Amino acid sequence: MDTQILLGGLPGFSTRGYLGWCNIILLREGGKNILVDTGHHSDRQLLREKLQEFDLVPESIDQLVITHLHFDHCLNMDMFAKAEVIVGQAEYDYAFSDEPARLGDPFVPEVYLRAMRHRFKTFVKDGDLLADGRITVLDLPGDTPGGIGLKLNEEKTIITGDAVKNAWSFLHNNPGHCFGGSKTALQTFEKLRTFQNFTVISGHDLPFTLAGDKVCYQGTRSVVMTINTDPYSLEGKTLVIG
Repeated sequence: MDTQILLGGLPGFSTRGYLGWCNIILLREGGKNILVDTGHHSDRQLLREKLQEFDLVPESIDQLVITHLHFDHCLNMDMFAKAEVIVGQAEYDYAFSDEPARLGDPFVPEVYLRAMRHRFKTFVKDGDLLADGRITVLDLPGDTPGGIGLKLNEEKTIITGDAVKNAWSFLHNNPGHCFGGSKTALQTFEKLRTFQNFTVISGHDLPFTLAGDKVCYQGTRSVVMTINTDPYSLEGKTLVIG
């Protein structure tokens, strides 16, 4: 299976909140194109450009797998009008209930999801198979009550969504905010650690493996940010995050 990270995740936040730059992953197998998560609105044009690098357009995507229904992972669903949308049943039930408000979860885009509700027709659970058995669905609750991930069986790779937000979180057993409960999130960590020698593609980091207490990253990251603090100038400070 060909696995490509179209847009790389970054675990960034500021006093204005989370940047929400998640990994958006393209899986190609047997002529089928599967996109895992879609990013949010500021990713739209760049996502189109990245698809074009593989001679694809949004209409080329056959399936969308949404790991969980937080804004930074699902807000571009509408770009992919022909795709089958796949989500965990428990996540769908959570997002369309009163639980996000009760738990103080600010990341569920309720108005957008209501407008897209007709697209949710395929619901999966732990152990379900996709891509003719080459992909196994994993229930990964914690960050949200119904998050899912994917195990690419032959490639020994796990895609976690925000069940693992980044390598530091996984290494230090610190899942961060957990609208599915911190105990549940830590149990999900333990479940993922049973897949020894697997590459982890988390929600907001480079792919990595763990070797004891050491993170072994795969690939490099280079994000350029220009911050303009002067409203009367087009120039700003440039930061390169590598």
